[in-house]
Amino acid sequence: MLYRNYLGRIEPEDRDLVLPSLVDKLGLVGTRDELIARIAELEKSGIDELVIQPVIDPASEMTTFAKLAV
Repeated sequence: MLYRNYLGRIEPEDRDLVLPSLVDKLGLVGTRDELIARIAELEKSGIDELVIQPVIDPASEMTTFAKLAV
């Protein structure tokens, strides 16, 4: 069974389940420069595709991401 809101925000009572090391390993979180460096590392390791899952407002989130990506 998947987390009941697996593509949404994590409920406050479940946030202790999210370990910083897990976020660091599986997520792209940080400043623009940190993300550029992290994506470059992933590319060097052979990863050639990223999946982005907007949570609250997909259009707005993707617009913001697109601005950061240029």
